[in-house]
Amino acid sequence: MTEPILYILMRSDLDSLNPGKGMAQASHATSILHEEIKSLENFKKDHPLVELFNQWKEDRHFGTCIVLDSGTDLDILERVEFIKNLEGDHYADICEDPTYPISDGQHTWLVPAITCGFVFTDKAHSKLFGLDKLDLYP
Repeated sequence: MTEPILYILMRSDLDSLNPGKGMAQASHATSILHEEIKSLENFKKDHPLVELFNQWKEDRHFGTCIVLDSGTDLDILERVEFIKNLEGDHYADICEDPTYPISDGQHTWLVPAITCGFVFTDKAHSKLFGLDKLDLYP
């Protein structure tokens, strides 16, 4: 039996990524996943990821989502690229905010920043991806 889960790989090295901004970034990651699944569905309704996503939404119109402390943007990029190169029914990507606000004294700069990554998979694969070694995001 499958247990689909969306893992959000949140950066923990940005002081400005407070809980509210983190929740917004996790929401953006979920939107990216949803758009990718819709795109797959347009070409192949019986794709295993489409079926896994539909199962994920079945319970309460949303499924289990776990936010993990994933270090820096480079840590996230490395993990996501590793997972993307593995075979199987999973989807991994990053969320890059093109206008992430960074304050420096009286000035706020809007810069592109990777804020999180995500992995959508069956829970059984979390160890294979090394997700079981990450702590929950504080």
